[in-house]
Amino acid sequence: SSRPMSNNAQVDWDGDNWFFSHGDTRKVRELEADPAVTLDFQSRDSWITLQGEAELHHDKALFADHWTKDLDRWFQAGIDTPGLTLIQVRARLAEVNGRMGEGRVDLP
Repeated sequence: SSRPMSNNAQVDWDGDNWFFSHGDTRKVRELEADPAVTLDFQSRDSWITLQGEAELHHDKALFADHWTKDLDRWFQAGIDTPGLTLIQVRARLAEVNGRMGEGRVDLP
């Protein structure tokens, strides 16, 4: 299934994307059953699709590394929010279409 989410600009140079979620959600249950994911991004004139695998984290130190102030809107207790889950998506393949061209790139 698909859903809109924000990675809050939490993208590592190696293609990892980071997302926070409540742990008692359908998306977390789906990722536990099958970690294969596709992420779609769009700008005014380009589209990028990433395919990869998700890993779920529950480590407060990792939460603190990836926390941004804007997240307080959804998680009022910050990194102490009960059930907080950090989703790491490791991209394995990127497909680009748009003004910058087209192509596929295998990522490490």
